[in-house]
Amino acid sequence: MVGAYTVTYTSAGVCPTAATFNVIVQPQAIGAVAYPQATYCQTLLQPVPTVSPAGGQFSGTAGLVIDPATGVVNLAASVAGAHVITYTPPGPCPVAATFNLTITPLDAAAVAYAQAVYCQTGTAAPLAVGPAGGTFSGTFGLSIDPLTGVVNLAASAVGPHTVTYTSAGPCPASATATFRVEPLALTALSFPQAAYCQQGSTTAPTFSPPGGTFAGSAGLSINPATGVIDLVASTTGSHTVTYTSAGLYPTAAAFALVVNQLAVGQLAYVAAPSPPTAEFCQDLPTVPPVAFGPPGGRFRATGGLAIDSVTGVIRPVASGVGSYTVTYTPAGPCPVPATVAVRLLPRDVAALRLADSVYCQAGTSAVPVALPSGGVFYSPSPALVLDPATGVIDLARTPVGRYELRYLSSGPCPAEASVPVRIRPRAPATVAYADTLFCPNGAVALAAITPAGAGIFTGSTGLVLNQQTGAVDVAASTPGPHSVTFTSADRCFDPATARFTIGVAPLADLPNVITPNQDGLNETFGLPQPAPAVSGYELAVFNRWGGRVYRSTDPAAPWAAPDAAAGTYFYHLRYTDCGGKAAVRRGWVEVVR
Repeated sequence: MVGAYTVTYTSAGVCPTAATFNVIVQPQAIGAVAYPQATYCQTLLQPVPTVSPAGGQFSGTAGLVIDPATGVVNLAASVAGAHVITYTPPGPCPVAATFNLTITPLDAAAVAYAQAVYCQTGTAAPLAVGPAGGTFSGTFGLSIDPLTGVVNLAASAVGPHTVTYTSAGPCPASATATFRVEPLALTALSFPQAAYCQQGSTTAPTFSPPGGTFAGSAGLSINPATGVIDLVASTTGSHTVTYTSAGLYPTAAAFALVVNQLAVGQLAYVAAPSPPTAEFCQDLPTVPPVAFGPPGGRFRATGGLAIDSVTGVIRPVASGVGSYTVTYTPAGPCPVPATVAVRLLPRDVAALRLADSVYCQAGTSAVPVALPSGGVFYSPSPALVLDPATGVIDLARTPVGRYELRYLSSGPCPAEASVPVRIRPRAPATVAYADTLFCPNGAVALAAITPAGAGIFTGSTGLVLNQQTGAVDVAASTPGPHSVTFTSADRCFDPATARFTIGVAPLADLPNVITPNQDGLNETFGLPQPAPAVSGYELAVFNRWGGRVYRSTDPAAPWAAPDAAAGTYFYHLRYTDCGGKAAVRRGWVEVVR
């Protein structure tokens, strides 16, 4: 019975003694233990027991992971199988209790899909599942069949997803598979322009996603990798470019464009072969193009050049001297402008000068001075014989007359200058004095000359002569024969010489025959002409019957027998010479007609 007791021990013998021992009989502590379930799956669940009395210790069979103080079983860390859990209550008289607990292993669940990334089109079925018979679930936005695990990609949201497969056994397990749903690569394609000219190449188009291929309609030369179109190699007209994306789920985009034929401009202001620069004189009123095309375009020029934008006619006179560029741009979507370099040149300033404007008909003229050099000389009259390169006139071969000598410069904008030229005949000058005999004490002898005007007189030695007038100072000159040469300032007259004597004149010789027939020979009868210086002059002519037919006291008026019949006549001549000597002559003269 429970309680406190004393035990006495008395020894036997004569002298027994006794000893005592106090004993307490305590009640037994009968333990009790229970778990919510007798069978558990090998999960992370940690079952907690119910015990009495509390405060005891737990232990289990080998492989069971249990907390000795609380009795909490770590199912996931324990070995699957049957286990006995012993609970020993506290106290001096514990009576342990046991609990049979079975740990069942979890199913080996597995799930996998073929790709880590799917496009948002079609479906995707699981590649591997185990054990069969479980269920599928997915993250929000994933459209999945819970029995088959087939994912409706087109109906699923874009983004990362996790599929969970849970087995159907008594200890189901879960496995996960992850993948991404990407939006469909919606192809896009565009070119900077919808219309191109048939020259060069296009720039690369804008397209997405990368990695696809390009194709074009028939006649379009296109790079399948870059989409660049060789416009020169392509035919003109409407075309379609298609871009197809790469990958398992390709899509395509199309772009319509037009390749237009080039309108190649042509322009010329000078007939073929055209020079690099068309040069015109700045004083021209208009310069039209000799050729341009195709028609309908517009003309323009660099600043300062006056040009009609429709006709292309240049107005040099309204423009400045200089270099310009004229551009003709054809009409249409694909014009190829044509350009021409134009230079407007200043007109030459021609000048012409001759040393003289009057020349004599002999020899050649002086070389004219003409500017700018390099031009050509000519005359409107073909009678003027000249060298076209030098302008020298052949005076001997050119008839007498008035002409115009012209000079045309040789520059691109030539100018003309002219001078008048007169060619006169070559003739001898004349010089004469009043007599061929002058008395030493006579007056100054004056010269009669042709042509009248300026000239130079030169005389023989001893002759006192005025070189400008030809007047001879007879009194101051040396007696004897002399000559005076007159050189006219007019070059067309040859020098002329007059001869005379200063001193007493001999008796004049008179002719005995005259022929007054107007032939200039032996026309008159009297003193030689010009008449010498005499005084007291008297000439009388008589017919054979003694009748006087002529009388003169002027020594410069000889008898010309104007009305005298042919025949013999008789004369009586008297005069006093400059020396004071009287002379008398009588004789006859025959008039022959």
